[in-house]
Amino acid sequence: MKIAVISDLHIDINKKHKVVEELIHFCKEKEVEMLLIAGDISEQARVTIETVKTLKDRLLIPVYYVPGNHDMWKKYNMDESTDDIYRMYCEDENCLASGSRLIGEDTTLIGDIGWYDYSFGYGRYTKEEFDRMSHMGRTWQDFNYSDWAKDNVGKSEEFLRKLEEQLKCCKTKNVIVMTHMVPIPELTVQGADEKWYYFNAFIGTKKLHALYKKYGVKNLWTYPLSEDNAERRNYVYLPMFEL
Repeated sequence: MKIAVISDLHIDINKKHKVVEELIHFCKEKEVEMLLIAGDISEQARVTIETVKTLKDRLLIPVYYVPGNHDMWKKYNMDESTDDIYRMYCEDENCLASGSRLIGEDTTLIGDIGWYDYSFGYGRYTKEEFDRMSHMGRTWQDFNYSDWAKDNVGKSEEFLRKLEEQLKCCKTKNVIVMTHMVPIPELTVQGADEKWYYFNAFIGTKKLHALYKKYGVKNLWTYPLSEDNAERRNYVYLPMFEL
């Protein structure tokens, strides 16, 4: 089976570009048989859910996704709770938050958003400083648009427990996990920009990597694969692969 993987469509931010049409064209041209989207499709749950439905209807193949932190925002309806938004995803048959999927006879696909616990932030900052989610005049917008930002570490632990319970129940030979949050520091924002020493705290957790190693799973992500980095090569971070 030929599977394509993509993340961060951000169709609202990229509204000047025909993101969905280009993705449909790519999948048809490459004869993709399943499409996985690792979050950040839009900034509104209903738009995200409808976009995935459109992709599935147009491509006539299975399309599964996990929400990203942007998909969880209540930016356009501040009266809506983040938990209410998450329940919408758990009720969507195309979202892996609603449960695992069997691919063929020997592979289980598991996925969810995950959350961050500050473990990728630079050590000179305290938890209290990370809790403020603001640095050098910039604010990580989950602070403004997600209730979960009130207890990031606790929410991260909650998703880790949920993921582990699913992994314990897997009986297939192969297990593939897709999350929006990154599992290793090599996939955080690299470079000399000092602000990312702080803001990398909000893009993943090291505990995901430990969990994957414990259960021998493969994690799907869409950051470029670095051939000179052995740690990255332990994962499948490719835009398309054969199963």
